[in-house]
Amino acid sequence: MIQSTKFYSLRSALFILCFSFLSSMSAVPFHSKQVPPDSYIVLSVKAKKLISETFIKESTTWTPILNDWSNSKPELLEFFIDPNSSGLNLCHPIHFFSTLKGPQKPDIIIGMLASVGNTERAESSLSAIAENFNIQKKPSSFARFGSDKLPYEFGRKDNFVYFIAVISRSNQAGRLPNDVYLDEIIDSLLRKNSSTKMPATLNSHFSKLKDISLYLDGTGLVRLAEAFWPSNQWHSAAPLIDVITNRSVGVYAQAKSGSLKVEATNLFETKSPDANRSHSNEEAIELISGDSPLIAQFNFDLTQLREAGTNWFEKSLNALTGGRIDLSFKIPGFNLTAEELVNAPDGNWVFGLGGFNPVTIPPSERLPSGEVLLNPILASGFGIKNQETKKKFSTGMETSNILSSILSMRGIEVIEKESHLWFVSPEYVREIRFNRPLRTLPEARKKFLTSHDLAIDLKVLPLTHSIRRNRNLPYDYFKILDWIENLKNVRVFSQDNSLNFQFRMHDAKANSFHTILDFIGQEIIDRRNANLYQAIAQNDFQSLQQAVQMGALINANDHFGHSPLHYAAYKGNAGFVDFLLRNGGNPNAQSKHLSTPLHSAAWGRNLKVAEILLEDGADVNAKTDEGETPAMTAALRGEKDLIEILFSLSADPHATDVHGSNLYDLASAGGHLEILKILDSLKVKNNHPFHSAAGMGDFKTIKKMIMNGRSINEKDSFGATPLIIATVSGKVDIVKFLLNKKADPKITAKDGYSMMHAAAFSGKKELVQLAYILGLDVNARYGKDGVTPVDVGEDSSEAMPYLESLGGRRGWELGRIPRKKLILKPTQKH
Repeated sequence: MIQSTKFYSLRSALFILCFSFLSSMSAVPFHSKQVPPDSYIVLSVKAKKLISETFIKESTTWTPILNDWSNSKPELLEFFIDPNSSGLNLCHPIHFFSTLKGPQKPDIIIGMLASVGNTERAESSLSAIAENFNIQKKPSSFARFGSDKLPYEFGRKDNFVYFIAVISRSNQAGRLPNDVYLDEIIDSLLRKNSSTKMPATLNSHFSKLKDISLYLDGTGLVRLAEAFWPSNQWHSAAPLIDVITNRSVGVYAQAKSGSLKVEATNLFETKSPDANRSHSNEEAIELISGDSPLIAQFNFDLTQLREAGTNWFEKSLNALTGGRIDLSFKIPGFNLTAEELVNAPDGNWVFGLGGFNPVTIPPSERLPSGEVLLNPILASGFGIKNQETKKKFSTGMETSNILSSILSMRGIEVIEKESHLWFVSPEYVREIRFNRPLRTLPEARKKFLTSHDLAIDLKVLPLTHSIRRNRNLPYDYFKILDWIENLKNVRVFSQDNSLNFQFRMHDAKANSFHTILDFIGQEIIDRRNANLYQAIAQNDFQSLQQAVQMGALINANDHFGHSPLHYAAYKGNAGFVDFLLRNGGNPNAQSKHLSTPLHSAAWGRNLKVAEILLEDGADVNAKTDEGETPAMTAALRGEKDLIEILFSLSADPHATDVHGSNLYDLASAGGHLEILKILDSLKVKNNHPFHSAAGMGDFKTIKKMIMNGRSINEKDSFGATPLIIATVSGKVDIVKFLLNKKADPKITAKDGYSMMHAAAFSGKKELVQLAYILGLDVNARYGKDGVTPVDVGEDSSEAMPYLESLGGRRGWELGRIPRKKLILKPTQKH
């Protein structure tokens, strides 16, 4: 029994020992062990998750780009996004890295490592890529491809595909030939490394990998800078160098539905924070207006702050002045030495940003593209407990020096308040002086800000809307703001040895990486197609040809969701449309809202363009995301000839949209009697006779219906009243009559379509003026895109200049509206 117990104990001990050994060996995933241990930067990407969750293969933004790439370099594209073709095992991360080789002027080496799932397919894919790019196969016991003239190589060995390139080789005498040099690098790379040879920081990093992970080694980055920076810049950056040397940082990004979390961790730091130290000065943070879009608080360890600040400032002064000035130097106007200035802060800083007052500077000879100045509205308080120092600092700010000039120019006032020195914009001066913010800080926001040494809380829409107030911003500014507004809230906070970033999306179901990739894809498209759109706008056929020859993406949608073919069809140049179709244009290309170029031709009242599209196979019954067919668009726009052609080609005269509106409703809203006669002959139902009468201007029928007890505010399937329909069709007399009968002008149709939208659509200044007098908003929004009256109006109508003079703006100028998802009505330009 005793022997059995001893044997059991021995067996347990051996099991524990073996388990411990295996655990230590598997602490670093096997796919990471081939990464060079001296890498100063490593980017690891979980490709399978990103490809599947970003839906890049099905993305309407990326489809035309991928199609274009697949036509030119199909093997390379398939290699990275199709594991069935490439043989890669995308379940494991792909690692991109860079390292330095050589002691004096080191060579920069970049590389990539990916796990292999099917060796035969992997080698076949590599061979296809090499053949496509005319790259030679190297004699070797494993698959290797490269060039003797240029220092790069790719191949497969065991369970890894690799790519290596030397992007900067030193010109030292007697250097090795490229092929011999690469042999050394490849041999070192493919040698099986154990986790014990890796730095502890890199080991730790690989054990934490997320969707996208980045490793930065400070010592390696310093060595890179030392080798390639000019000596004068190197010496001036010495204080920064000291900060990053011997530090390794890991950055980890993880996406979930509606959010993105990014964590930056100091992999070298093991010290635990002081749990007893207070994170905040609540009295100071409570002076910040609670509705400020951005509020931040920093509460640093005073001892560490002074040590680091003194060291950094002293080295900066030495570097900038060649050692002529040190910390005993007295700063002019402040009656404080540099050392007293550095030691003045107590570590607490609070900051509130109420928005911006943007100023646009028009283009000039000095600034050909103009400039936008974002003047901040702020309240910022620096903790200074020494009253004498605070007074000297405050007085120095008011004397004649560069700082005081800058503050004065910006309207910033310096205010002494308890233990803080405040720098305040005019908008916040009264609140700080009297300790009474107009809106107190909500408890939830206050709790977050006071729970961390570093905390930043940003509400995106209020901040971006403050910039959008300036209607003279360049278009690119509006486009960038549009992308930023995919975010709802951003929070940054410190925790232990990490700095955390939390991004919440407006769409709670959106994948943040998908949004980022969409942004990148749209930028690629917009840059490729800029000259093409300009050629269409300027009616310049020669430039159109050049743009297509240069590789414009004819079937790709722009930022607003329309392809060049949609735009050309709307503009009405039949020759342009024909040329685009002959060069790969799709007559059934779909916009963001699924409209086709045929819808655009109907909206633009361009019969010849519509005929060309139909000859090329345009679908007569194509439907938008709201079920609107080209015939319905033509009915609303009064295009009788086009409707007859569409019906002759089997277009459905009885089609209805998602709201239940049919062609009769839309033709009535436009007041198009001849089209209504055609629809009557085809037995299309008049489901809303009161509204039809209002649209046609039929006083007799309207009066009869009112006498028979019909409600003056009766709604059709779209939720529109007869007053809205009469306004859309431009029947001024009917509008005034219905208003006299107590029709309510404030009633909106579905999702906010108002009488002001209808007046803008009519193109009549008198109706816009009447709607404005009745108190309707010139920037009323409807639909998920926040369509405004200016969006639905005709640019050439008499109503448009008047509407804009009242402050009317387009939806993309005003930006996203914080409201639930709505549905569009087909009264927006296609």
